[in-house]
Amino acid sequence: MPLSVKERSARYRQKLKGNPVLREEKLAKRKESYHRRKQALNGRNPDHPSIKDVSAADAEKRREHWRETQKKFRKKQKQAKAVLDLTPDSFEAPPENIVNIPEPEPIPLQEVEQRPLSPTHVVNAPLASSTPERLPMRFKKLKKQKRDLNKQLAALQKQLSQTKQRCNTLNKLLKRSKKTRKAKEKVARSEMVLKAKQRKESVISFLCRDENSRLLPGKKDTITKNKVRTQRRVLTKTMKELHALYISEVDTKLCVSYRQFLRLRPFYVTEPKTSDRNTCACIDHENVALLLDKFYQNGLLKTKSTSEMLSAIVCDTHKKQCMYRLCSKCCYNEIEMTLPEDRRGVQDFKGDTF
Repeated sequence: MPLSVKERSARYRQKLKGNPVLREEKLAKRKESYHRRKQALNGRNPDHPSIKDVSAADAEKRREHWRETQKKFRKKQKQAKAVLDLTPDSFEAPPENIVNIPEPEPIPLQEVEQRPLSPTHVVNAPLASSTPERLPMRFKKLKKQKRDLNKQLAALQKQLSQTKQRCNTLNKLLKRSKKTRKAKEKVARSEMVLKAKQRKESVISFLCRDENSRLLPGKKDTITKNKVRTQRRVLTKTMKELHALYISEVDTKLCVSYRQFLRLRPFYVTEPKTSDRNTCACIDHENVALLLDKFYQNGLLKTKSTSEMLSAIVCDTHKKQCMYRLCSKCCYNEIEMTLPEDRRGVQDFKGDTF
């Protein structure tokens, strides 16, 4: 099975450690190459200028940085040696027992390269590394980072749970408020519909009373709307008079405006026409109505309503004595009329009052 690049490089480093001469030659070549490259550059790199080409302050900063880096490197190297040093402590032998052991002769480089390695040496040789062991320090840093990340993760999870709980509470409150608002709107809508229905029924019942409208007796006096055929009713007074009378009679909750009063009038209650009169009219009453209408057109009276004029003449329209001119208070009541300026010279009337 072929060896990998890592195993081949480890074997080569083991070989260098086993032969001091070969190791010295390799280090010398590396040092020579370094000096040669350094001389070739000669400080001409714009990103990394030489210390000779910078100012005194920058040179001092660079030297201080070098010193700090060297201190850190030596400290790490001492720690690595303390971890990897497994040799027992040395002891001092007595001077008389000291034996001069001759130093081994250096083996030439050619013989080392030609000498084959034993299979046991290749199999059992540890894969040495030129860099010191730094795994414990890295493990400590990674463990510390892991603890910090776990703390941050726990804090974020707690914050997330609090936010979810708050969102759930707010959603519940929102749903509850929506339900209450819908219930209130439903109640208000039903109350409005009920009030509108009550107003409509009140207006219809008021206009259908015999004193406010008259039912036509003819067979052809009918009206149809939306396939609903109904007998017609004719108003006895104007809508303004009826609206004023309605406002004075009903409760404030059922009061409506004049336009709403016109809208709520049923379709079978109509204004009187000339064709609707089947009987003869009273001459006296009709003459009074025509007279009031003419007075109103000429500006002599402020109204042409017969009921308003009666309320101005008599004390109470519901009393029989007042209506039959038997009351002592209102029997001689006079109505003041102001003639227009252009008709002051014309004596159409006997006086300004009657």
